Amino acid sequence: MPKISRKQKADVGIPTGSMGDIVFLLLIFFMVTTVFVEYRGIAGIEQPRAEMTKRLEKERGIVHMWIAEDGEINIDDMTIVMSDIAGLVYPKRVAEPRLIISIIADVGAPYGTVADAMLQLREADALQVNFATLYAYAR
Repeated sequence: MPKISRKQKADVGIPTGSMGDIVFLLLIFFMVTTVFVEYRGIAGIEQPRAEMTKRLEKERGIVHMWIAEDGEINIDDMTIVMSDIAGLVYPKRVAEPRLIISIIADVGAPYGTVADAMLQLREADALQVNFATLYAYAR
């Protein structure tokens, strides 16, 4: 009985010659059809309003530091020079260890002035610093 020889199997590979063209066309298609959504913020949120306000007495443990656009510095309504910040804040910090310094800087205040004030506060060991915005004091 003669042996029947097996036929050769066909190669089942996928031709990849035009794969680069297809990928390039898909890339262009997705770039052209993609729409980027612009960030809209939180404009739709209505913030609560106060119906009645009452002036509070002096808050304990908070020192307010205002830095004006021209570089003028006020601490608790006293105009001071930059070199006096550490000398003025240190005794207050010793008396009140949990003292918080609230810095309210004008939009046009020089960044160098704010940075120098921060260094003076570091010398006075006043490390709890809060940057308040004008919006908080506008009402």
